[in-house]
Amino acid sequence: MSDTIDASKINVNFGENDMLKDEYLMELLEKAYKGKIMCRMATIKMEAIKASTDYKPEISDEFRKHFLKKAKEGNPVHMFVYQKSGKFMMSDDYNSYYMYKETNSDTASCVVIGNIINSDDVISIGEPFQLETPKVQIIN
Repeated sequence: MSDTIDASKINVNFGENDMLKDEYLMELLEKAYKGKIMCRMATIKMEAIKASTDYKPEISDEFRKHFLKKAKEGNPVHMFVYQKSGKFMMSDDYNSYYMYKETNSDTASCVVIGNIINSDDVISIGEPFQLETPKVQIIN
């Protein structure tokens, strides 16, 4: 059994000078949680996913084990992305992004927020859905 917490109760403080805060992503997520825009699960080529900053986290052993276990089970960890200027922007899932790179994956499992403009970089795409209030799994 895994522990979960209501993510709406987490106090996130990026700091006033933090380059990691993506205001556009925050707007998209707010709309998605309210049902104003839809999301889709998609498998996307890694070469089409762009990190919004050069930030590279130090990935914990616990997250690395979690990521590899989920991949082995055929239920890969997904990243939240949105499409902009022909690329899929990632600004919130750096641990997953760098694990996909570390494992030399050609594709990544993603939740695409908002519309997807036709792209040869999308390998598969699911039906539209509304985001539900997130729960956070405690990995340690």
